[in-house]
Amino acid sequence: MASALSAPPITIEQYLTFESPDGYRDELINGRIIVSPEAKPLHSDVAENLYELLKAACNKKLHKVGQRMNLPFPDVDSVPSPDVYVIDLAEWQRARSEEVYPDGSKALLAVEVISPSNRTGPLSEKLAIYVQHGIEAWVVDPKKQEMNVHRRGGPLDSASLRLKSVLQWNGKAVPLSAIFQMS
Repeated sequence: MASALSAPPITIEQYLTFESPDGYRDELINGRIIVSPEAKPLHSDVAENLYELLKAACNKKLHKVGQRMNLPFPDVDSVPSPDVYVIDLAEWQRARSEEVYPDGSKALLAVEVISPSNRTGPLSEKLAIYVQHGIEAWVVDPKKQEMNVHRRGGPLDSASLRLKSVLQWNGKAVPLSAIFQMS
């Protein structure tokens, strides 16, 4: 019986030459390129709500809030692209002036919005990368209207987050109900 062959891991430099087909996005996770379809409207609305809520909760003199940016982690051959992120403003300004991607380890928060195309393996690997680098990670499920928060020491219970009306981030309240409001 023939066994399945897997491609050897690639480097970030090799990945940066890759181009996804139209209508797809890609990320490098532990040396493997992960390709998935672009987001659908529900996913996009929830990501935009999170972006707006985090912009309101952050100090504009210290943080940059953004959406879908490659964040390289060279030590693990990974370049995830979280749906929403918060990064140190000084690192953002450095990357902008050098015209490079910001150092992923300088992110403070990475938010992944669940889509039907998300596969458990790559999502778990991305969460492990974030937490390993001391980055808080939120996994938001629009259909269940719940969220898991991952930090060093393990995830917070999603059931408690469904019951709470607010989550504290950066010393400010982020109202959970606003994440799932559709206009």
